[in-house]
Amino acid sequence: MINFYGEFQHKIENGRISFPAKYRHQINGCIYITRDDDAVYPHLVVYPEPEWELLVNNLNKISSRFDKKATKYIRNLQRYADKCSIDKQGRIILDDKLFEFCKSGLEEKKKSNGNDKSEETLVFVGIGNKIEIWHPDVLAEYDNNFEEEVYDINDYVKELDGKYNGVV
Repeated sequence: MINFYGEFQHKIENGRISFPAKYRHQINGCIYITRDDDAVYPHLVVYPEPEWELLVNNLNKISSRFDKKATKYIRNLQRYADKCSIDKQGRIILDDKLFEFCKSGLEEKKKSNGNDKSEETLVFVGIGNKIEIWHPDVLAEYDNNFEEEVYDINDYVKELDGKYNGVV
């Protein structure tokens, strides 16, 4: 069973970024990186190949040409996806468009110039069967606003706990 947890920061060097060692041992084969659908805090999501295939197969079951919302979600999930391999040094190449999406939540004055990734750091966050990749400034903004939302989340978890008979 795949279970990613923890937070790791890595610097992009020569267009490659080190994939956290604590995550690598759970990855057999390729990974898929795509945009998350969070419009407020843009970040990326990494799926190990088996999790990606399961997700896509399940989504294809609910998709139809008559369900426009499901089709739109699937289109955007797969449209921006990039299949990556982890090299022998434990690094991946992050597509420029995905990297720019990670930074899209930053204020204009904080953005670095162009597509120069050489001095950038990204944060990997494990959340169960997938991994999120964040620009540190966007994640910090999320964290600052999280305290305001924590009471809503706690109420939601209590609601889920009751709904699923104490599983949560």
